[in-house]
Amino acid sequence: FKIHTSLSEYYIDRITTGLPATITWQNKKYPLRITKVVPEVKDRNFDVDLVFTEASPENVRIGKSFRVQIELGQPEEALVIPRGDFFQATGGQWIYKLNESGTKARKTPVSIGRQNPQQYEITGGLQPGDKVIVTGYSTFGDAEELILK
Repeated sequence: FKIHTSLSEYYIDRITTGLPATITWQNKKYPLRITKVVPEVKDRNFDVDLVFTEASPENVRIGKSFRVQIELGQPEEALVIPRGDFFQATGGQWIYKLNESGTKARKTPVSIGRQNPQQYEITGGLQPGDKVIVTGYSTFGDAEELILK
């Protein structure tokens, strides 16, 4: 069996033949390898074919859907925040960070590293456990500090 899937164009530069992947079927993981990458983007997606590198799941039928996890690199610890509209206003240079009581938020310089469609990696300016505002900042003007009610 082979698996055919579509991926967001966001990943097109990172997906190559030979990359490992897995699917989970009935609580068991099955390893795969990418065998074909179709570089043509349609509706913001491109196609990829994968094959099982070991035994394939039993009772798999044509048309069955799976969630494929592709290994783009080794997992590592990172401080991440959800993507939000704050980035449009700040260019990722700063973010509003809440004080410990949650009553005020102050502009705080940050450094953004890697990103994906769901989140940004924070490489400087925040610590684990810090709370931030990631929604749009258009109504805040140029305020250095926000008072929250």
